Amino acid sequence: MKKLVYFEWKRIWMGKLIKLSLIGCCVFIVFCFYSSIAQISATDLNGAVHSGLQGAAVLKETRPEQVLDERRVKEIISEYLDYTAHPETSSDQEKFQYLTEEMYLKYYVPNRDLLTLISSVYTPLGENYSLKESFEAGMNTDFYSARKERVKEWLQMKERRGLLKGIEKEYWLEEDAGVPTYVYGYYKGWEDILNSSSWLILIMIVICIGTAPVFAGEYQTKSDSLLLSLKYGKNKLIKAKLTASLLYATLVYCGIVLSYSLAYLLILGAEGGDLPLQLINTYPISYNLTIKQAVILFLLLMYAAVLLMVCVTLFMSSVFKSSYTVIIVDFLLIVIPSFLYFSMGGYLWQHILALFPSKITEFKYDDYITYSMGGFVLEHLTTLIISYAVLCVLFMGAAYQKFRMHEVNR
Repeated sequence: MKKLVYFEWKRIWMGKLIKLSLIGCCVFIVFCFYSSIAQISATDLNGAVHSGLQGAAVLKETRPEQVLDERRVKEIISEYLDYTAHPETSSDQEKFQYLTEEMYLKYYVPNRDLLTLISSVYTPLGENYSLKESFEAGMNTDFYSARKERVKEWLQMKERRGLLKGIEKEYWLEEDAGVPTYVYGYYKGWEDILNSSSWLILIMIVICIGTAPVFAGEYQTKSDSLLLSLKYGKNKLIKAKLTASLLYATLVYCGIVLSYSLAYLLILGAEGGDLPLQLINTYPISYNLTIKQAVILFLLLMYAAVLLMVCVTLFMSSVFKSSYTVIIVDFLLIVIPSFLYFSMGGYLWQHILALFPSKITEFKYDDYITYSMGGFVLEHLTTLIISYAVLCVLFMGAAYQKFRMHEVNR
């Protein structure tokens, strides 16, 4: 069996198209990786702007780790409001957040993400408060009580629009109760891994190109009848083809994704992995996860999506007589959903669209997409992993049976 798997493994890598597409994919991702590093921009405490690796170093300096308990939040609010009240540091210009231009550059810009995070908690849904207005409203309001109100408002808005059921809203309110006290700090390396999710589309296409000829190639060369007439042609050989395809997909995915992920952590630093996931967005997030846990789960989710596309490809390869037909259909299955938007429909549309493998690139921990039946509720992440696992088994089994049982004399 091992020899058969190794033989099929080598056959996958023999194609010129897969070699060219893999090289092209790697070159494109290297370019995107370099661009993402070069585009990092940060302002230091003197108001000077830095970019690239120097910008990342400035972000580390201006984002010291701190616990955002109630006392610390009120200190930050008081500090800002004091600046807006003092004649030497305040102005009447909203574009400078009611600070002088100098204070805006030296205080607000370096701390913008932290100030915006706090401000978002004190700004009711649908309101457009300035930083000063939200902080004035927050002076006499408990930070985490206000956060719970924002979560309720967000869930109620989705329920009114028909995007969330009552039982699903209650599920998220219970989950949100487990969100811990915020710890703020630097997490740029982990953030950029999450932001690179769109690269999955290209990785999927490359992997599908490699697996498309696994069965269809035998039809094209008229060797299917010979293979199926061999002693192990209807069992071990087919299993070897399936196994080699999964190993190929795993190697390509892990090789590319782990390479750029580790590169981000080595270059930008692995700090911040233990910070709460809620820091990555001003929208409410009710998952009780650290940023590191969220990144690992997301990478596993992308891997599951890749495996599903491989299994679909293998099934189509066992059905169609041309590997190019398989590649074209794969391309359409991957690309077309990318042009479909969640806002184009209601509850059913969003929940079906969210299951497509290529829509994983748009997965967000703040989307609150939930699947329920009766009294049973599953959030988006768990639903995807379970459904992908089941579909992988079904498509693999279908591919096995289709190639094994097809009539070779036609």
